[in-house]
Amino acid sequence: GQVHRIAGFVYLPRQDGMLNGTVENYRFETSEDGRTWTVNVDRGTFSNVRNNPDLQEVRFAPAKARYFRFTALDEVWRNGWTSAAELSVIPAE
Repeated sequence: GQVHRIAGFVYLPRQDGMLNGTVENYRFETSEDGRTWTVNVDRGTFSNVRNNPDLQEVRFAPAKARYFRFTALDEVWRNGWTSAAELSVIPAE
Protein backbone atom coordinates (compact mmCIF):
# COMPACT_ATOMS: atom_id res chain seq x y z
CA GLY A 1 0.00 0.00 0.00
CA GLN A 2 3.00 2.35 -0.17
CA VAL A 3 4.43 4.42 -2.98
CA HIS A 4 7.69 2.95 -4.33
CA ARG A 5 10.15 4.05 -6.99
CA ILE A 6 10.25 1.57 -9.82
CA ALA A 7 12.43 1.50 -12.93
CA GLY A 8 10.84 -1.21 -15.05
CA PHE A 9 9.02 -4.51 -15.07
CA VAL A 10 9.45 -8.14 -16.02
CA TYR A 11 7.01 -10.33 -17.90
CA LEU A 12 7.33 -14.11 -18.04
CA PRO A 13 5.16 -15.76 -20.72
CA ARG A 14 3.50 -19.09 -19.99
CA GLN A 15 6.09 -21.83 -19.74
CA ASP A 16 4.17 -24.87 -21.00
CA GLY A 17 5.56 -24.69 -24.55
CA MET A 18 2.40 -23.07 -25.96
CA LEU A 19 2.49 -19.52 -27.32
CA ASN A 20 -1.26 -18.90 -27.06
CA GLY A 21 -1.87 -15.71 -25.12
CA THR A 22 1.77 -14.57 -25.15
CA VAL A 23 1.87 -10.76 -25.12
CA GLU A 24 3.71 -9.16 -28.03
CA ASN A 25 2.76 -5.46 -27.78
CA TYR A 26 1.90 -3.72 -24.52
CA ARG A 27 1.41 -0.45 -22.61
CA PHE A 28 2.71 0.11 -19.06
CA GLU A 29 1.41 2.82 -16.75
CA THR A 30 1.96 3.82 -13.12
CA SER A 31 -0.10 5.72 -10.57
CA GLU A 32 0.35 6.97 -7.02
CA ASP A 33 -3.39 7.20 -6.29
CA GLY A 34 -5.11 4.79 -8.71
CA ARG A 35 -6.91 7.65 -10.50
CA THR A 36 -4.20 9.65 -12.28
CA TRP A 37 -2.01 7.52 -14.55
CA THR A 38 1.38 8.18 -16.12
CA VAL A 39 2.30 6.31 -19.29
CA ASN A 40 5.78 4.88 -18.86
CA VAL A 41 5.78 2.82 -22.07
CA ASP A 42 3.13 3.82 -24.62
CA ARG A 43 3.52 0.97 -27.10
CA GLY A 44 6.29 -1.46 -26.31
CA THR A 45 7.08 -4.67 -28.15
CA PHE A 46 8.62 -7.86 -26.86
CA SER A 47 10.61 -8.42 -30.03
CA ASN A 48 11.29 -12.04 -30.91
CA VAL A 49 9.01 -13.32 -28.11
CA ARG A 50 7.60 -15.88 -30.56
CA ASN A 51 11.02 -17.53 -30.87
CA ASN A 52 12.23 -16.73 -27.36
CA PRO A 53 9.34 -16.92 -24.85
CA ASP A 54 11.61 -16.38 -21.84
CA LEU A 55 11.66 -13.69 -19.17
CA GLN A 56 11.27 -10.25 -20.78
CA GLU A 57 12.76 -7.27 -18.91
CA VAL A 58 11.77 -3.68 -19.68
CA ARG A 59 13.47 -0.66 -18.11
CA PHE A 60 12.26 2.93 -18.08
CA ALA A 61 13.03 6.18 -16.22
CA PRO A 62 12.35 5.74 -12.49
CA ALA A 63 8.79 6.59 -11.46
CA LYS A 64 6.89 6.74 -8.19
CA ALA A 65 4.11 4.17 -8.11
CA ARG A 66 1.67 2.56 -5.75
CA TYR A 67 -0.21 0.93 -8.63
CA PHE A 68 0.77 -0.23 -12.09
CA ARG A 69 -1.30 -1.12 -15.11
CA PHE A 70 0.02 -3.52 -17.75
CA THR A 71 -2.18 -3.55 -20.85
CA ALA A 72 -1.69 -6.19 -23.51
CA LEU A 73 -2.30 -4.54 -26.88
CA ASP A 74 -1.63 -7.63 -29.01
CA GLU A 75 -0.71 -11.24 -28.42
CA VAL A 76 1.33 -13.33 -30.83
CA TRP A 77 -1.61 -15.09 -32.57
CA ARG A 78 -4.15 -12.21 -32.22
CA ASN A 79 -6.66 -14.54 -30.48
CA GLY A 80 -8.10 -11.80 -28.27
CA TRP A 81 -6.88 -13.11 -24.89
CA THR A 82 -3.56 -13.05 -23.06
CA SER A 83 -1.73 -14.90 -20.34
CA ALA A 84 1.28 -14.53 -18.06
CA ALA A 85 3.24 -16.84 -15.81
CA GLU A 86 4.63 -13.85 -13.89
CA LEU A 87 4.50 -10.05 -13.95
CA SER A 88 6.46 -7.96 -11.48
CA VAL A 89 8.21 -4.59 -11.14
CA ILE A 90 11.89 -3.70 -10.92
CA PRO A 91 12.74 -1.41 -7.99
CA ALA A 92 14.70 1.76 -8.77
CA GLU A 93 18.16 1.89 -7.23
